[in-house]
This record gives sequence, structure tokens and C-alpha cells, in this order.
Amino acid sequence: KPREIKYVVVHWGGLNPQHLGRVFANRRASSHIAIGRNESSGNVEVYQYIDLAHAAWHAVGANRNSVGIDICQQPELKHLAYYKRKGYDVETIHNPSYPKYGPAKVISLDPEIEEATVQVLESLRQSFKLSQRTPSTEEGKIPSREIQEGGIYSHFHVDQKGQGKWDVAPWWDQIS
Repeated sequence: KPREIKYVVVHWGGLNPQHLGRVFANRRASSHIAIGRNESSGNVEVYQYIDLAHAAWHAVGANRNSVGIDICQQPELKHLAYYKRKGYDVETIHNPSYPKYGPAKVISLDPEIEEATVQVLESLRQSFKLSQRTPSTEEGKIPSREIQEGGIYSHFHVDQKGQGKWDVAPWWDQIS
């Protein structure tokens, strides 16, 4: 059944794209695109898990008209040593979205992953002629009717069920 893509929802998922693929294989969740470091080659790559013509299961109530993107780098400090060991360019930073979203300290986003994410979002915006709407972190949860008008959102913007999502909130200003 054809679907109209009106918006993008950005998440973080998996330690890396390969790990995210394994996570999806064991859960009732999916995303269209993953952006992250291939730990075999060391390169930042964009992976497509699902055809954009099909709905993915990535954000309750927001799947029908959206493209789901996962940034494959976790912001939680418990993963810092892992990312340093694997050669990511990361450090501990103050979370600019704290106390509303996530802990006070988080891991910075690897600059190469940031750049790839910005490029993918702009490409999707142009390809699907998406609205320029990209709400700020401060706007928080966006009403469903506004989301349907289109744009680029984080999972915390579309968290209609109040699950406490804080996906990419610490990095939102860098990628949006």
C-alpha cells in the first residue's frame, strides 16, 4: 500500500549498526536507516534496513508517514570506554538537554557520525520535499496534528505515550 512520507523521526539505537541489526532481529522494532561506524572497517556508513516504501516500527503512533533513523552510538556514559577502545572521537560532555532529557553527563557524538546524520537528514528533506519544521529540544513533545504537517523530529518530540524517550536530545542541536 503506498504511503506518503511526511516526516523523519531520529533515534539512537545499538552500540553500532551491526549490533542494532541484532537488536531488531530479537524485538518487535525496526528502523529504515542506521548511521554509525562499521567496526570492522572503522568507516562511518549509512545502512538501509527497510525499504522506505514500507512502514517501520520505531515510534508508537508515528510510523505510518515517517522514516525512522537510528544513530548507532549510545550517549550513556557506561559505554564511553567501549567507544574509546573502538576509536570513536568521543568524550564526556554536559548534556545540554538536562534535566528535561537524560542524565547530566553524556557521551559526545562522534563528529563523523554527526556529519553523516546531517547529510542523510538533508537528503531526505530534499527527496521527500519535507517541511522545514525542525522543533527545538525546548519544545518537547509536539502535538500529533503538528507532527502530521511534516518535518524532522527526534523520538522525544513524538513520544505521545509519555514513555520518557530522550533519544538524541543531547545531540539534537548538532544534527537538526
